[in-house]
Amino acid sequence: MMRTKTRLFILFVGLFVSFCLYGCHKNDIPNDKSVSHDVSKSANNVDISDLNEQTIENNKKKSDTEDVYLSFMKNDNFANPFDENGKPHYAYVYYDIDSNGVDELIIKGGYANYQVYSVINDEVEMIGYDKYGSDLTVYPDSHVFFWNGGRKDDFYQEYFIVSSDGAEEIASKSWSINPKTMKKENIVYKVDNKKSIKNSFKKKVSMIKKGRKIRENELDWIK
Repeated sequence: MMRTKTRLFILFVGLFVSFCLYGCHKNDIPNDKSVSHDVSKSANNVDISDLNEQTIENNKKKSDTEDVYLSFMKNDNFANPFDENGKPHYAYVYYDIDSNGVDELIIKGGYANYQVYSVINDEVEMIGYDKYGSDLTVYPDSHVFFWNGGRKDDFYQEYFIVSSDGAEEIASKSWSINPKTMKKENIVYKVDNKKSIKNSFKKKVSMIKKGRKIRENELDWIK
């Protein structure tokens, strides 16, 4: 009887010690979910902070650029869209055609149907001008703006690519209309400002049009 009690006591002590050791070991194991959550939360906080700083910086840059354009327009007789009361009597819009973080200025109306300006080396410079143009279209993924136009019997389509140095014509088509037959004549195609053939022109235009297309009536005109 005594031996049985002794064995039971030893067994009980052994179980108690094993239980205690298991509990200590479990507490020493880090909670992976908790660690992962903390790290993820920390990373997210950093990302959000960086994003906020970038947004603030971009907004300030945009605001500064618009101030430069406003000052330019009010002091330039050719580009000034404002009447004597300071209200625009024809429309203008800010749009970042080349996606470099600096908006271009597009004015519609006045001495020309379209005027396009950009800030180059801290100066406002005209990079596009069309007196008889229409159907202004921007292809932001290609950094291109387009218009077509004409007067009397002469017509054209022009595509310009915008960069930090200004704008350059990369594709165009011009033609005249025979007043008797009303058919196109004297058709001239250009690619990269050089005379080209129809297929090369179509291929170039097709590449330009692969991305997004912003029509004139989709721009947020200020008027």
